[in-house]
Amino acid sequence: MSEKYTHDQLEKAFDLVKNREHWKNPIDAYCRGENLAVISEAISYFTATLPSISQQENGWYRVVAQGYRQGPAGDH
Repeated sequence: MSEKYTHDQLEKAFDLVKNREHWKNPIDAYCRGENLAVISEAISYFTATLPSISQQENGWYRVVAQGYRQGPAGDH
């Protein structure tokens, strides 16, 4: 569990970026900069993978991660 965020906060943040087809699929989403910290932690918490974050224009960031299924905890 996170020391900084509750499960509910992590779940809400993960909902912003998770794959809409299935939460275990790879993540490729955009978010605002003010959400980056909690989103990054949520991805690690729910998928056991680390996100790659790149700055875009106008305060947006692209967030990419392997997702649960392809990560080390995945159901291989």
